[in-house]
Amino acid sequence: TPYTIRDTRVSIEEKMQESSNAISAFDEILKEEKISSFEEERKKAKEEQAKIIEESRLGGLGDTTSVSSDTYEETTTSFSYSDPDPIVNSESEAELQALSFDAIKDYEFIPPPLSLFKSYDAYEDKEKLQEFIDYSIEHIKDVIKERKNHEIDITKIEHGPTFTRFEFKMPVTLPIKDIEGLSADLALHLASNAGVRIAQVPNTDRVGIEVANRERVQVGLKDVLSDKVFLDADPIKCPFVIGKDVTGKSLFLELADLTHILLAGTSGSGKWVFVTSLLLSLMCKVSPKDLRIVICDPKGVDFVSFSGAPHLLIDDIVVEPQKIDKVLAWAVQEMERRYDILKASRVAKIADYNKVMKGKDHMTRILIFVDEFADLVGDKSNSIMEKVQKLAQKARAAGIHLLLATQRPTVDIVSGSIKSNLSTRIALKVQNNIDSRTILDMGGAENLLVHGDMMFYSATNSQIQRAQGPNVSGEELYDVLSFIREKNPAIFDERLKAKIDSVPANSSSGGGASYGGDDDRDLDLKVKALKFVIDTKKTSISAMQREFRIGFNKAALVHDWLIKEGYITDLENGKAQINITLDQYKAKFGGV
Repeated sequence: TPYTIRDTRVSIEEKMQESSNAISAFDEILKEEKISSFEEERKKAKEEQAKIIEESRLGGLGDTTSVSSDTYEETTTSFSYSDPDPIVNSESEAELQALSFDAIKDYEFIPPPLSLFKSYDAYEDKEKLQEFIDYSIEHIKDVIKERKNHEIDITKIEHGPTFTRFEFKMPVTLPIKDIEGLSADLALHLASNAGVRIAQVPNTDRVGIEVANRERVQVGLKDVLSDKVFLDADPIKCPFVIGKDVTGKSLFLELADLTHILLAGTSGSGKWVFVTSLLLSLMCKVSPKDLRIVICDPKGVDFVSFSGAPHLLIDDIVVEPQKIDKVLAWAVQEMERRYDILKASRVAKIADYNKVMKGKDHMTRILIFVDEFADLVGDKSNSIMEKVQKLAQKARAAGIHLLLATQRPTVDIVSGSIKSNLSTRIALKVQNNIDSRTILDMGGAENLLVHGDMMFYSATNSQIQRAQGPNVSGEELYDVLSFIREKNPAIFDERLKAKIDSVPANSSSGGGASYGGDDDRDLDLKVKALKFVIDTKKTSISAMQREFRIGFNKAALVHDWLIKEGYITDLENGKAQINITLDQYKAKFGGV
């Protein structure tokens, strides 16, 4: 069998070379704009090469079951084929945009396997656990009896990965505020350095005393992602992971059911790990067709691992405050544009629109994550807060969601107008009771443990819940994102990227030419395109695509720059007039 396969592979290589030569010849003809006569021949050559590639993938054998797994992997690797960017022959912008839209509409997402995630040891010493429970019950009863002169009976014990909750029914003559005031005394007598939280058990008539476990059990992201509820969740609703509650039940939320999310946590609370697990769970479950993400990280280091992920709207992590401001300005414009579409379609929200369209058109949800939000808006001279308020008030129905994270949730930043629209709020450990009340409208978050211990409530459940967020290591993050990048094509918004990267009109450049106010990131390409226009007299977007092997969006930006700078002028007959000579080009840009 190996000998047969080697012979077949040589034959396939020869066939591929022949077909590649044929395609190259047709490409040369296309460059001369002799397109219409040869389009059918080029299409046939493409189909022939696709057939040959498929044969090579099967090792040249009709029955793949006769090829060993090692041999099969070798043949697929050896004959990996990367088709260059498609050459678009029509000069109609509408048709070119439709091509890009079709690529998104027909997107087939390949999610990463759970085997890429790490499994954490959940072993607990049963004898030590029982000693901890008996010790805690004894001291809880003694403290309440001595301080409040009431005897209680612990009626239920819930043991979770991070803390254990001891529940009892409140005596009628004892106010709950009196019990809540005993948290410091209980922490002392239970020898709990992490503090003790006392609160009503949601939807019951019992009070729970939450005590940190002596031995903490690590909750892995794999444990939560493999839960049947999450596996069966509808990807269209964009489900994401919260963690596990005190009973060990996995907790999830669905972005489609929420407005916006406010997250607070001091340094060391596990905020980065929680946000990473949230984003990663979305990327594992939801296709880029249904959700695009913009990550704004003023620190510039925490979320760099996500660069290039196909779920991102732009292939970059936005760092500079000015660019973050532009992202939010674009989001406000996109929100208004979407509302015009929804109004014309006579529907009220994005979910109804996608159902009505039934695949004819598709509106993708957008999640904008902004880290260190309070630091960004601390400078009153910027307009970030104004844009955030607009988005918080009405962007949800248009499918645009905010995730705002901060270390210091001060009342002047997290104001009432912001909080009223960010109805899902998550607090990891914060510095003090004031910060806890700022986020949750109640105290308690200052007594949380570090490393992912949290309290939260959402638009779908106003009851405060406590949970342990999952852990995800840097190695897991790298492996999962690498798989997603390799198996799924990335289609980024080049126009938005260029808009964000452009130099603001009111910014000081320190003198020198600005070449129309754009940044210098693509200046080299623009200058080359100008030289190409002068030499060939070809000014169309498609001609630039073919010459420089770039996508439509980038070619259109270059074309717009040429018009804006006055180097070419569009005429009514579809042609363009070139307004610069070669000598003028040399005088301004140098070169040959």
